[in-house]
Amino acid sequence: MLTTVDSFWTHGWDDYSIKSSVGVKLSAVKALVARSLVSIKEAESSVQDLELNKTILNESKSNIRLLTDEKDKLKVNPAAAKRDVAKFSNRSDLAVQAQELDETAKHLGAESYDSKGENQQLGLEIGELKGENLKLKSETDEVVKAGVEEFRNQFEFTPDYENLQAFFVNFGARHVLSEVKELYPNLDLSTVEAD
Repeated sequence: MLTTVDSFWTHGWDDYSIKSSVGVKLSAVKALVARSLVSIKEAESSVQDLELNKTILNESKSNIRLLTDEKDKLKVNPAAAKRDVAKFSNRSDLAVQAQELDETAKHLGAESYDSKGENQQLGLEIGELKGENLKLKSETDEVVKAGVEEFRNQFEFTPDYENLQAFFVNFGARHVLSEVKELYPNLDLSTVEAD
């Protein structure tokens, strides 16, 4: 067992189980973050599809209103009806177009509803991943704290190293904390960082 700072430098960081313990946790965290990014991208794609469906639906509704106006003109204005015949082959064609647009609008409405359901499901999955994320964050924090205790047990500190937090950061663990910070910028590492 190492008992001095000098022997720590002689044997190096690889002699400590804390490195492998933190490494395992960091691998799990990285995998979770990767899954979270995939789910978020899928959710964003679903939202974009939903917005597109809404746009198409609104255009269809607008076209239906225009065709309805044309039908009303045919009913109340014979002169306008004659002019409209030149634009539309006959009133039955106009009715068919209106019916087709109405069916399209209904279909798009159903697709929009399905997209909302998928979006809600993805939201739940993202929420679950965030929960796992927080759990791994807590576990990682515990591993780092355990590393502090291991250093406390394995070293005899001189007065120059009375600040255990500063010792842990400055001698061997900075790269581990850097990886944790990169994955979790909001992770509270105040318990293992020097003031």
